[in-house]
Amino acid sequence: MLPKIELKLDIIIIAGVLATIASGCSFNPQTEIHSHLPESTCPPEKNAIEDFRILGSRDWSRGKIVVYEAICRSKDPSQPSMQLFGHQIFVRSLFRWQFISGGTSGSSLNAQPSPKQLVDYSSGSGGSGNYQRAVVSGRILNPEVTAVIAIFNNGRIIRDSGADGIFAMVSSGASEVCELRVLGANGKVLQKYKPGSLNGDLPGCK
Repeated sequence: MLPKIELKLDIIIIAGVLATIASGCSFNPQTEIHSHLPESTCPPEKNAIEDFRILGSRDWSRGKIVVYEAICRSKDPSQPSMQLFGHQIFVRSLFRWQFISGGTSGSSLNAQPSPKQLVDYSSGSGGSGNYQRAVVSGRILNPEVTAVIAIFNNGRIIRDSGADGIFAMVSSGASEVCELRVLGANGKVLQKYKPGSLNGDLPGCK
């Protein structure tokens, strides 16, 4: 009978270890992203973060990308407050989620986009070698938009259906986002954006 008891104990121990791993890998965007808000974007000595809200998240090959918005409220009434929009990228390890990079853009709190503007987005890149990646994230401003496609300079094409009114795409091995295509009904291309058009062609982009 003793071997059976030992076997049961072994099973209980293994189950406990697996439960610990599972709990460590559970992802809570609100908790994770709050601990990595960039102070450089909204210096706390002059501003206060208000109305922080997770807009949505997307899976990518190594983890998750979380999109959020917040208000950077100036403590000085004579200074303008800012509407912040940003993303943070996380990779999954055995026992926890690790923050690796993020980006935040800001605009005047009461600024209104042009009626012709269908999306608001930002793009960037980070890492090196096997950890090189390019990312683009944004908000959908017009209900006619049904999807957004990103073309990266490693040849990969990623499509986001725009759930929750946002899009976020990460491509491992890419260093640039070559083109963003905004789609409408029946896959019609409504707008195209070239993130590098102001500074010339981007490397690897045709």
